Amino acid sequence: MFYKLTEKGIEKAPKILYINGNHVFTSSEKIHNENGYYRLEELPYPQDNCAYKPVYSLQDNAIVKAWERIEPQPLPYKDRVIARIREIYSVDDELAILRQRDTKPEEFLAYNSLIEKIKGEEK
Repeated sequence: MFYKLTEKGIEKAPKILYINGNHVFTSSEKIHNENGYYRLEELPYPQDNCAYKPVYSLQDNAIVKAWERIEPQPLPYKDRVIARIREIYSVDDELAILRQRDTKPEEFLAYNSLIEKIKGEEK
């Protein structure tokens, strides 16, 4: 099978090529190469737990499919703060503290101090 390298990736070669005004059915690598179509060589997908995207390049009359690591993006500030809060308090626990802020002010002050500390550390 032969492919052409495009801006969007790769495109499969048609079964019949249109060459010099003639329709040609061929499996000749030379004819395909002369018309911009090449064999595809795939490098194995990395076996670590990272995400990768395919990248294609033309090397020695072949299109090589390699893998480029996608770097994880850090979580936004709000999501980091919430994740750290969830390590300590469930949503139900948080709601209970907020609901009882007038009847249990010490518990609310401890909770609020911890939240402010977490927010400061995550900035």
